[in-house]
Amino acid sequence: MEDKKFIFEAESINKFFGRFRVLCDINLKLREGQFLTIFGANGAGKTTLLKIIATLLKPNSGNIYINGIDINKDSEKLRKDIGFISHNTFLYNTLTAYENLKLFGMLYNIKNPDEHIKYVLNKVGLLRRSSEAIRNFSRGMHQRLAVARAFLHNPSLLLLDEPYTGLDQKASTVLNQILKNLHDEGKTAIITTHNIEQGLEIADKVAVLSRGYVVYEKSKNEINIDEFKKLYTEIAVSE
Repeated sequence: MEDKKFIFEAESINKFFGRFRVLCDINLKLREGQFLTIFGANGAGKTTLLKIIATLLKPNSGNIYINGIDINKDSEKLRKDIGFISHNTFLYNTLTAYENLKLFGMLYNIKNPDEHIKYVLNKVGLLRRSSEAIRNFSRGMHQRLAVARAFLHNPSLLLLDEPYTGLDQKASTVLNQILKNLHDEGKTAIITTHNIEQGLEIADKVAVLSRGYVVYEKSKNEINIDEFKKLYTEIAVSE
């Protein structure tokens, strides 16, 4: 892994909303094929950070590079290299699973969209439900379809903001397996969560965000999981 290029680099990212500092000197790097899990309690700044990486917000200072390109200089082009998944899926309930992806494929001018749509629906276990209006889908199925939409255009970087929110244990297990499969295929992802078990299971690197600061960052193989759980619990309680 060490000889692979950096897909993502954040340098001294700061973000204010008015006088309130939401992110404080964030420095993170991620190589191709790695999964980074960022843990943090509600209000720690996780969603704001992902929105900045996704070019949906601009930092007040600092730089972010994706594939070596500064997002401040060419954010429109870089959006094609990013797949963003929120706990709010923003899918269209009156459309079928296939139609939702077809619409997204048109926005990204994907060649041979039918072939890609069938491929990603199969990857997330929804191919047999492709012609069904998604208003009939469970919360877990909605999230799986959102994952399919996020990597339909084969982005370099997947961003998943609290993807387990609202999922029961079975749906969380299914989603985790999908993410593991993407990881095995060499995808690169940043995932935010406050769920220790799920977040650690799929991570190569771990960071903890607390009140806008990265207070902990290590490769998973460098940490003692029991000690990390204790540390994170103490940080979350102090928020």
